[in-house]
Amino acid sequence: MSTQKIRKYLICMIGLTSLFLVPPSPTEARTPTQSETKFANQLSSILDIQIPEWERLASPSASARFKHDILTAFTAVVNFRKSNIQNMSVEIIYPLESGAKVINKRMDASLREYGKKVIIQGFEAVTLSPPPNQYEVHSDSLYINVANRYIVILSGEELTDPKILESTAKLIDLKKLAGLTYEALPN
Repeated sequence: MSTQKIRKYLICMIGLTSLFLVPPSPTEARTPTQSETKFANQLSSILDIQIPEWERLASPSASARFKHDILTAFTAVVNFRKSNIQNMSVEIIYPLESGAKVINKRMDASLREYGKKVIIQGFEAVTLSPPPNQYEVHSDSLYINVANRYIVILSGEELTDPKILESTAKLIDLKKLAGLTYEALPN
């Protein structure tokens, strides 16, 4: 893979994962409402999974993300490790507003250059596995578009079996996730 293609791949991945995860500055932080906390907890419960032969590093965690006191996204994440080398992260992002459209465009762009399309539990997904570079950690990723509202990102480093991402995705109740909706309650 040429250096230019690697750069495009990295820019695409950084853009996708950081698109809605802009941390607020301390002056912009606000406390999530009761309904926001409840929804975040529902997201984290979906990631309460165990992977055979992998160690879960902590319980799943979730949060509401704000930018200028405006709710922009919900995220939930859980991390796993196998041996001292293999690491895996599973994340759910629920972007508000037009986030799903942006995510679909990014997934399509990534697919054209670096990945292949797969179906996981009836939902479209893109697997990305750039060729290893001798100077970088080898990483694999799986992006699942769930009901055009959520994106589930599974990423791993130094995986001996890249199919573990697809196997792990099958452990997540994506149909339950597709049925979750966030309804803001009046303050």
